[in-house]
Amino acid sequence: MKGIIMLLSPLLLYRPSFYLQHYFDCHRLARENPNEFQRKIHDPIRLLNMLMIWLAIRHAYFAIRRHHIQDRFWDVINSDVMDEVGFDYWSNIFAAALIYKSYQFMNMLYLDNPTAQILDRILILREKKSFYRPYRYNRYSAVNFIVSIIKIWLWFVYYFKINLDFGFISLSITAIEFIWNNFNEFSGLFGYFRLIQCIINRLILFIGLYVFAHVTILMATIGIAYLLTVYIYSWQTDQLLHCDNHHQHRHHNRNNKSSINLRCMLKQFQVRHTKNLERIQTGNIYSRALLIFLLPNIPFNCYLLVFVIFTQTTWIIRFISCSVIIEEFAGIFGIHLLFALANRQFQKSSITFMHILAKKHQHINRHIYIANRLKIINYGQNFHAKNKYGFTYGKLELITMNECVKYLLLYSQLLMFIYVHIVFRRYH
Repeated sequence: MKGIIMLLSPLLLYRPSFYLQHYFDCHRLARENPNEFQRKIHDPIRLLNMLMIWLAIRHAYFAIRRHHIQDRFWDVINSDVMDEVGFDYWSNIFAAALIYKSYQFMNMLYLDNPTAQILDRILILREKKSFYRPYRYNRYSAVNFIVSIIKIWLWFVYYFKINLDFGFISLSITAIEFIWNNFNEFSGLFGYFRLIQCIINRLILFIGLYVFAHVTILMATIGIAYLLTVYIYSWQTDQLLHCDNHHQHRHHNRNNKSSINLRCMLKQFQVRHTKNLERIQTGNIYSRALLIFLLPNIPFNCYLLVFVIFTQTTWIIRFISCSVIIEEFAGIFGIHLLFALANRQFQKSSITFMHILAKKHQHINRHIYIANRLKIINYGQNFHAKNKYGFTYGKLELITMNECVKYLLLYSQLLMFIYVHIVFRRYH
């Protein structure tokens, strides 16, 4: 239990300035002392994995039972909060999928994240040499720029943390109110067992919700930081080509020096661009996380929106539901946008490189040896392909602005589907 509390402590005692420190301390421990990591981190995660799988199965059972039997007393005792707030049995199916998503996120973050070390150097150690010279993005230090964005994001997340605590308080009040109104059902020895069962189930529910919130926030934060990192790497690589073009324009009469500069620039670009591609491939963990996030969250967000619009409920439930809708909508399309921008910047440097090859092909043919020339041309041809390089939906399709629009259309279609098949049939 101590290890679980330690894992969840960054969210329980939320301080934006130290939220990521604990996460990267875990990864340093894995590198420096694997045995200690096994005891302090890996074993508690295995327990949490078992808890989340059990909760997912439990909510699937709630959905099946609720479809056939409606028992308010049983639902409160067993903490079927979806029924308590007025949702139908479909909500428990979504809940099971969301819990399984958090199970996947937890393992990806703590046990299988190859990007942790580079992000540790940028976000915690703040090593400016983690980026290319002159270590800047526009007028800002690249490291300071990313750290500032993440700090702003974490302060925004504090609003989500307040809503989470508010939701816990409201669910606790609901349970206490129900027990008070049905006090006779909790008298006697059997009634005391019911009360203990209710308290234990509510405690397990709160732990599960905190795990869900923690890994979702952490995955979003780490993912945003890595996408910004790849974006800046690609921007710096693109600036290398523009700077060299300007330099060659100033020295257009010095052919020998110009050819040396061009050869060095193209070689340096190849090195940087290849490293950027390797970083994108390493960051495919976030592509998989995006796909895992989209599959349950898009239909659940549509379901919540339909619920808020067409169902009468208390203002507290309506407020919490609207907060979740806004946060999920921002996650679905905001993170999507960052993926598309990172891919676009990477493709931009590739296009600039091919433009230089086309524009200066005569100069390249005259002043660069054939072996080096063939390597450069072959490298350019690799990126002149129908299937572009970049972040994908779990290795399925490249993430672009067009795909973001497609998901917006899918969102609206699911909204109509859920209205017709759930709400309309329920009330008509």
